[in-house]
Amino acid sequence: MIHPLFGILAGLSIYAMAKNFFGARGGLYAAMIFFSMPSVIFTMTFTFNDLALTYYIILSVYAFVNWIKLRNIRWLTLSGIFAGLAMGTKYSGIICFIILLGFIIIAARRLSLKELSIFSLAALLPVLPWLIKNLIFVGNPVYPFLYEIFGGANWDGFDVQRFTREMSHYGPSLGIWRYLSLPLFITCDWGTGDIPIGPIILLCLPFLFFIKNVDKTIKYLLIFCFLYFLFWTNTSMVIRFLFPCVALLCPVIGYIIVSIQGSTEVKSQKTEDM
Repeated sequence: MIHPLFGILAGLSIYAMAKNFFGARGGLYAAMIFFSMPSVIFTMTFTFNDLALTYYIILSVYAFVNWIKLRNIRWLTLSGIFAGLAMGTKYSGIICFIILLGFIIIAARRLSLKELSIFSLAALLPVLPWLIKNLIFVGNPVYPFLYEIFGGANWDGFDVQRFTREMSHYGPSLGIWRYLSLPLFITCDWGTGDIPIGPIILLCLPFLFFIKNVDKTIKYLLIFCFLYFLFWTNTSMVIRFLFPCVALLCPVIGYIIVSIQGSTEVKSQKTEDM
């Protein structure tokens, strides 16, 4: 029951973020898109932790965008705490931490040790107990990864090779086609044994080019998603590993739909006035 609960919480956090930035309709559309994805619903029925990771990353990015807009250090602290909870949930949560750390340097327009320290310390606190626990019990704080450096109990070089080989089977075939076919693979390829997210994001995202004066929040979300996607393409291409990126695209699609609807309503009103 825990994993489905995190799926629901992730959807609610998507709604809250989109509603806060783009209005109630934007929030509703964003949440509906998230729960319409076959891979999300399918994953909710299993005892994974990907939706918990997604939930914490959504909250971390949500708080971070609020910090950029309001420059209130409390939002940055919250963002760090949620980034730490994401890392404590799954090692791939470090992707969120690295991206936001880079954003801090860019947003401050200088290397601000205060902001970097607050964010880093806030992120370290939730994940530190897990690292210490791993170090005590198996001798490797990031077990079973970095075996060549730290080693680890009940794990050896053969296990590393086997794990790497198993994970490499996900995603399209090797070569340039591996990257060119990613949009198709993610959205509607049922033949690889993975569950796609459905076509809604891929169909709606191009309409962003027709919207004038795009909200800055959209730009922040798109940059984060693009960087997260790049990290994902260089790891195991399991679709559920991409959930944080996909979830943060839902408010973007909600914004696109609301903007197009608003533009259509204005045009209709002008036609009636004539």
